[in-house]
Amino acid sequence: MEISPGLAATLADAVYGVREQGNVRRAVARQIGSPEVLEDVFDVSGAAVAGMSGGRLLGAKSGFGMVLRGRGPLEGHMAVVTRGTETQQDWLSNANVAYDTGPGGFPVHAGFSRLYASMKDDVNASMRGKDPSHIHIVGHSLGGAVANLFAAQFKLENRGDVHLYTFGAPRPGHGAFSRFMTSELDATHHRRVYCGADPVPMVPTWPFMHAPIDMPGLRSPHGGSLMSIEAHRIPSYRNALYGYTWREMQAAQGETSFNDTFEYWIGKAQSPSFGMMSSGLIWALGRALRALFRALSVGLVLVGIPTLTAIDRLAGLMFGAAQRSSETEQNLMQVVAGFGRFLGYAAIDGINLSAALLSHIFTSVYQVLARLARGALNAPA
Repeated sequence: MEISPGLAATLADAVYGVREQGNVRRAVARQIGSPEVLEDVFDVSGAAVAGMSGGRLLGAKSGFGMVLRGRGPLEGHMAVVTRGTETQQDWLSNANVAYDTGPGGFPVHAGFSRLYASMKDDVNASMRGKDPSHIHIVGHSLGGAVANLFAAQFKLENRGDVHLYTFGAPRPGHGAFSRFMTSELDATHHRRVYCGADPVPMVPTWPFMHAPIDMPGLRSPHGGSLMSIEAHRIPSYRNALYGYTWREMQAAQGETSFNDTFEYWIGKAQSPSFGMMSSGLIWALGRALRALFRALSVGLVLVGIPTLTAIDRLAGLMFGAAQRSSETEQNLMQVVAGFGRFLGYAAIDGINLSAALLSHIFTSVYQVLARLARGALNAPA
């Protein structure tokens, strides 16, 4: 039994109140106006879970999460809710982001892993002696990445029926972690919600990956045609999802969400309505590039490599593939032209493909997305 999109988004919003208020009930009231919104289904009388981010220990007045017991129709359930951050981020300040060993020994983002590790004891203590039938793990932004790690932990420990709900979450780990999550949580147990105009789900870039690998996630019906900070805010997600069911959200995705061919997505990217900083353009190009990765089997060797080094290595691999195939070269030039439009470059007609050109384009796109994501992450939730 899963909870609704609206309830999951409300939990993801409510947890932001614990940053300055250790009493969960007062924190929820402060953040969303009334704890009664949640009290029919969850006991909100507990204390906040503390965590550490950016090298700073957060005490009772700077909590990072809450563990709630279900009541009424959710009797026997529990919810673990983790928040994003409204303080300066360090996990994107260095593009050469590092890996750490996450649950199950899988490689995950070091910053997310540190926050998860700092919360783990408190979360485990809050659940000690309880045997929930269902565990709902919820998070927005950075909290969504950490929620992935808790979901992996609970699956490895065989604790109840695990359901994961994330909103605007960044990519949490390497392909091995994402493949594990895909194998453990099917589409009805992992609801990854994103907005096309939200830059945060686009970072960190390759070789970090979302799960489920074979599904693009559920696109929220908010956000405009351009990348924006506002699209990342949890109230934007919450307001957009009000009244929806998961089945209705899935139906609203349309058949394009399952189309994974290069030709389809590069055709979408060439729409004349797309231009500089277009959310539709960067989304279509990302899907087109992913299809190329799969066809050429590149990127699978990029295990544990920092982001900018991986981009250089990826550029070299892609250029090598282009030298062996004129079709691949043509496809890559279409991708480069599309990314150039997103960046606001003049037409690149007549420019020869090279590893240096690919590295420059990929790095420039990453830096733009990282800058946008930092702005979104530093804005009030």
